[in-house]
Amino acid sequence: MPRIENSVISYVNYIGKMFWPTHLSFFYPHPVRLPSFWILSLACVLLAGITLFALLNVKKRPYVLVGWLWYIGTLIPVIGIVQVGSQAMADRYTYFPLIGLFIIISWLLYDLTYRNRF
Repeated sequence: MPRIENSVISYVNYIGKMFWPTHLSFFYPHPVRLPSFWILSLACVLLAGITLFALLNVKKRPYVLVGWLWYIGTLIPVIGIVQVGSQAMADRYTYFPLIGLFIIISWLLYDLTYRNRF
């Protein structure tokens, strides 16, 4: 169970580090204590909310689902459910998965600015 909790928290932490890349490290040790129930719950709600948004907008904005599944899917082998090594997370594994989030951001910006073209 701690590995699944760590993977949920890591998915959200990777998103946060994409927008604000501070405190990056080559090694993140496993936390001594498990995250609190509220932090884990907020992380689950955030991931479920993004997934629900992607599913509900699949006809209008299919790139959201494509980008989100790219992010979730390409992190599965390295997210830590099957533990290889002693790290809790590793930034070096996020370059390829973050392409999915950049797909969402770039196409969403295009959609938002499409009507304001000169």
